[in-house]
Amino acid sequence: MFIWLASYPKSGNTLVRSMLSAYFFSKEGIFNQHLIKNIKIFPNVDIFENFGVNIKNKDEVIKNYIKVQNSFNKKNSIQFLKTHSYLFNFYNKYPFTDLNNAGALESG
Repeated sequence: MFIWLASYPKSGNTLVRSMLSAYFFSKEGIFNQHLIKNIKIFPNVDIFENFGVNIKNKDEVIKNYIKVQNSFNKKNSIQFLKTHSYLFNFYNKYPFTDLNNAGALESG
């Protein structure tokens, strides 16, 4: 399972990631700057390369967003993904995420 940390740039996301990394990834609850790397940025070149996606082809990366997110959901641990994206579709047909990977949705 993963949890999205979605925010605008310069909105305090780094502070939140610092606190979460100290709580979830250290035994003492003390922040260490190296722990923040446990919260991956999405989309991230390394994540897509590990799936064999041609990162030089933007369309191929976009087409594989859901596939990569599904792989995070299969893991038996809580993971965090940082993004500045939101629930939308690229080219009106490739979703950034879906209901299986959205984490929480607000109903209107």
